[in-house]
Amino acid sequence: GGQRGEVGEVSEKCGMQNAECKMKNLTTAMQTKPIAPNSKAPVISVVIPLYNKAPYIRRTIQTVLEQSFQDIEIVIVDDGSTDGGGVIVQEMDNARCRLYCQPNAGKSAARNKGVELARSDLIAFLDADDEWHPEFLAASLALHQRWPDIVGSLINYERSDIHQAALPRNVAAGPLESYFRFCLANGGSGMWTGAVMVRKKPLLEAGGFPLGSKMGEDLDTWFRLACQGPIAYEPRPLAEYFCDRGICSTSKVDCDIWPTFQSWKRAGRIPKKELRAAEQFAAVLRLITVAMRCREGDVASARRMMSELPLGRAWSARRVACWLAAWVPVFPPRYWLGLADRMGVPIYWKASQERAWTVNRMAAAQPVTGGKP
Repeated sequence: GGQRGEVGEVSEKCGMQNAECKMKNLTTAMQTKPIAPNSKAPVISVVIPLYNKAPYIRRTIQTVLEQSFQDIEIVIVDDGSTDGGGVIVQEMDNARCRLYCQPNAGKSAARNKGVELARSDLIAFLDADDEWHPEFLAASLALHQRWPDIVGSLINYERSDIHQAALPRNVAAGPLESYFRFCLANGGSGMWTGAVMVRKKPLLEAGGFPLGSKMGEDLDTWFRLACQGPIAYEPRPLAEYFCDRGICSTSKVDCDIWPTFQSWKRAGRIPKKELRAAEQFAAVLRLITVAMRCREGDVASARRMMSELPLGRAWSARRVACWLAAWVPVFPPRYWLGLADRMGVPIYWKASQERAWTVNRMAAAQPVTGGKP
């Protein structure tokens, strides 16, 4: 994200002002469609942050409009795009789309604005270059209707870099016994923002999306949300994550949520039964970040992050591998991290998901049964 600025008054129509706003760095805010007084709120609000994704935004929105469940609104927050993406949304001229433009403030700020504008208690998120299968919203809604005490739902999804499901398929649909243990069993992978539906109140109570992060900010958000209540899971892959598009294809991901774990632990906001698994999960994400820093040559940052982790935990083997990568320059970091992989101690994303992907290949053709009510 770029510099933050004040958002002006919302106007009732975009029209030609949208193009002018784009040329002037979007110094004012606007909505394409005024909301009729006393209009019925939709069952689901879909929030799409938009920043310079003009080649993809039309197709992304189309996959939402083609959902089998239709009682929805789509809130697109144009975060200071300079490529005309907002104009494309305006030209689609769909009654269910609401476009809001603001000065560039980053993806978290755009998502938070979308949550603020959402009229439904159920909110689904989708990035402007990813896509949903037609049954995504229906499957998400079914989880929330069958288990109304959940604070969020996670749908399995496919990654463009591996062309298969990112999470296990041989797991029954329904609330997870422990979200953090589920993530640990899958190499640290869990909720991806383009495949979740959450309740608005718990999300706001958890603090929404943190400002100031370019990537990985959603990991922090979903950690806090999972401390608020149960998360349900649907094993069918019904979303598409295009890893080769935009910033995620070239930039490092900041996976570190250790400071958030520490602050929430001190505040007593992590359920006692989840405390150990939450600590392990936060530590694994920090070690993934440490491994990335080592590979990038940022040894000073890696050493600082390692020194803040306590000793004597179940993840100490990972700690040893990262410690060697950071403090023993005789061998390059890839030597120690590769050794850890050969020992069965996954350190970074791709290696950590190999076991889950193998299970997916074996279970792809097997039917999945529903969870217990």
